[in-house]
Amino acid sequence: MDHDSSRERLHDYRDGELTSGEAASLCAHLAACAECRGELARWERFSRALRAPEPSAPESFLARVLARLPAEDPPQPWLVPALAFALAALALILAWPGGPSLPPAESLLLADAVEPAGEYSARGETLEILLEAP
Repeated sequence: MDHDSSRERLHDYRDGELTSGEAASLCAHLAACAECRGELARWERFSRALRAPEPSAPESFLARVLARLPAEDPPQPWLVPALAFALAALALILAWPGGPSLPPAESLLLADAVEPAGEYSARGETLEILLEAP
């Protein structure tokens, strides 16, 4: 087995995927080639690093870190009722009879101006306004 094909087969050798004849041929090459032995050793170290357990911190370290974190502000118990009250008041204002209404017709007319037809909608009612030149 030549150098280039041996180098290509290192992964298969390491994973045990070569036939016994191919493995024997590669072992003979490895015995004579320091470069391929070094490459195989690097892959072995890499593989061991991937299988290594995750490092973990001692419980005392975790306790020290948590102790140094600023305390959370407690939730404001008055905030939700205050927002609910504000929304209810707004709903009452909008739904109250005599509340927001259509502007007077005089404010919609412009002197000597011709505007295209348009629509004005308030509280589900539609008023079509047609302006014509005098």
